[in-house]
Amino acid sequence: MANSLVLLFLALFALSASADVSIDCGASDSYIDENFQVWMGDNDLIQNGESKVVQSGSKVSDHIMSTLRVFTTRKKNCYTIEAAKGEQVLGSEISVCVAQTTPNQFPFISALEMRRLDSNMYNHVDAQYALFLISRIAYGANTTIRSPDDVYDRIWVPAAIGNGLTKVTSDALLIDVNIPDDPPQAVLQNAITTSSTSEYIVLRTNYLPTEEVTVYINMYFSEVAELDSTQNRSFLLYIDNKPESKTIVPPYGSVSEFYISNVTASSNTSFSLVATDDSTLPPLINAIEVFLISDPLTDGTNSNDVEGLASLQSQFSVLQEWGGDPCLPASFTWDWINCSTGARPRVTTLYLSGFDLSGPLPDFSSMDALQIIDLHNNSISEEIPDFLGKFSNLKQLNLADNEFSGPVPASLSQNNKLKLE
Repeated sequence: MANSLVLLFLALFALSASADVSIDCGASDSYIDENFQVWMGDNDLIQNGESKVVQSGSKVSDHIMSTLRVFTTRKKNCYTIEAAKGEQVLGSEISVCVAQTTPNQFPFISALEMRRLDSNMYNHVDAQYALFLISRIAYGANTTIRSPDDVYDRIWVPAAIGNGLTKVTSDALLIDVNIPDDPPQAVLQNAITTSSTSEYIVLRTNYLPTEEVTVYINMYFSEVAELDSTQNRSFLLYIDNKPESKTIVPPYGSVSEFYISNVTASSNTSFSLVATDDSTLPPLINAIEVFLISDPLTDGTNSNDVEGLASLQSQFSVLQEWGGDPCLPASFTWDWINCSTGARPRVTTLYLSGFDLSGPLPDFSSMDALQIIDLHNNSISEEIPDFLGKFSNLKQLNLADNEFSGPVPASLSQNNKLKLE
């Protein structure tokens, strides 16, 4: 089983989850780990996929990573979690999907953690764009910082310190972090600096792609000592040797944040912190977050079609195995539909032949872009519903080999433009 995992954070997902959720994929029961974190098994969250136990010869000893869920069928399989009103999400549900990108290689997932963010956080980017984390660094830290030091369980990794840079530790007993993005105190207790004002801090960018992309960057600054009247620390941010900021003066016992939005950058872009002419102390930096900004988010599949598909899924339990946006991404539509192209696609075809559907058809007449409906070779019963004759774009309808009773509605039998089987 090769790992061809792709996580698809669909248009329903922006920056946060409805609540703190920790899912142990493949596990059947819930439990509390050694850090008193509650982990849920995923049996009630997803219907498809197979639970597997990681081979005992593996070096993985963590209970969380001892199981996984592998997906051998479906182009796309999704975990769907309800979102709370007012959270930083773009819809009523959050869908996190895995998809197969290479034939005969099966995607799998071992664990899924989703964390709530305050609604004021990361609000310098228009809500029609998503942020994809590239790097989150705590300069000067010796170990990774996350929960319980960060109440949002963001993962801040220590940075490799290059030549000419030194670590410094704050002597402030408390650091006020009362700013919208709420960095944890732990990432502000250390920083990196240079030995003199004539030396720059050059921030590495090798985590960025070689081609230019649109980025959003947060930088956090907190003075490490209470300065006397003869001391001054002030500096500027330079991008490719051009000043791009107002003068930055780190406060003692609190934090200042400088953000960059909608700037294009690549691994060849130079970011430097340079002391001002009147500064007596060299520049410093405590932490940084770097995100890619997505293309404009779409509203997803047309709501009329989503409504109709939901009716079908409610009536026929076998169809409930499909989740996430039905038509997006375009390469990973649900297996039994075809969709039009565009930012807000329409469902144009239902291919439900041989799905062992039984019982009456629910009303899915809201799907008014349908051109082909294929329901043959099932056990659908009761009368042929009259709404099937009201699809103005319908060209082909196949109802053969079912258990319908009663006459064919005139809206179908008298439609000369419709191929009826």
